[in-house]
Amino acid sequence: MKTLGSSIKMAVFTVVTLLATALLAATIANTDSRPTTSYGAIFTDAVNLNPGDEVRLAGVRVGSVSAVQLYHGTKAKVTFGVDRAVPLSTTTQAVIRYRNLIGQRYLAIVDGPTSGEPLRPHAVIPEALTQPALNLNTLFNGFRPLLAGLEPGDVNQLSYELIRVLQGEGGTVDALFSHVASLSGTLADRDALIGQVISNLNAVLGPLDSRDQQLSALITNLQGFISGLSEDRNAISSSLVSINDLAGTTASLLQDARPALQDDITQLGVLAAGLDEPQSRQLLEHFLQATPMKLKVSTPEASYGAFLNFYVCAANFILPDGTVTAPYLNDTKRCTG
Repeated sequence: MKTLGSSIKMAVFTVVTLLATALLAATIANTDSRPTTSYGAIFTDAVNLNPGDEVRLAGVRVGSVSAVQLYHGTKAKVTFGVDRAVPLSTTTQAVIRYRNLIGQRYLAIVDGPTSGEPLRPHAVIPEALTQPALNLNTLFNGFRPLLAGLEPGDVNQLSYELIRVLQGEGGTVDALFSHVASLSGTLADRDALIGQVISNLNAVLGPLDSRDQQLSALITNLQGFISGLSEDRNAISSSLVSINDLAGTTASLLQDARPALQDDITQLGVLAAGLDEPQSRQLLEHFLQATPMKLKVSTPEASYGAFLNFYVCAANFILPDGTVTAPYLNDTKRCTG
């Protein structure tokens, strides 16, 4: 019994799911199950009218479009089906209208001004009794100065009302102009902001106008500078190539001299450490103090030529330990006279 009850529930669930899926598919496919009569219509332009789009009479759906084909190379033939309960006559007109602002269309059936003969099944409505969709590009180009200053929502609302009025679907011209007047008033409320922008521009352009000569001279000098660079572009290009070669050569030279330079720096550190010892420091100080006097004495003696004219009468020596010896004297008459 438990298994039988579960099977019944599963069967009921499956049937309900299939019915809901079929209903959803029929809704998405926008199909009409009513018996219809097929007709045709010739249009000069049927752009964006697709099979499955609605056919309406007085705003009520009475059928759907079944095919859109090329007719005689330059026109379009639209085949559509209409509910058999809706009679068409030889004066019936077919009009393509906008369903919404995203470009979807539908086919509208409009009764003629006079009654005519009943239209036979599969008959074709001639081009004289059809009308293509309104050209929105031409329409919106005429309203571009107004639409440029509006918010997107206002543009959509105004466009939709304008299309409805021009297609004769509802609304009045007075209502349309009332909405346009409201939007124009919104633009007029911004005149203070526009005036402030103009005042700011005047504040910026005023100092420029008072310094027009300096600005003109600056532009002229800048033009001359750029022209000079343009004339010397070959020399600049050659110099850049030479600089690149010099940089490469310098890098190669530094790379080759780096080991010797590193060794010199190491030995210089050893020399500096040796000079920093107390004994070496004492010898260095004595050398620095005695060198000026020795140079003063030796300079005149060396002025005779590329030789030194010395006659030694006495000499003393500084030993490596820093001890200064007693002077060694020359007892010649030249030294003792």
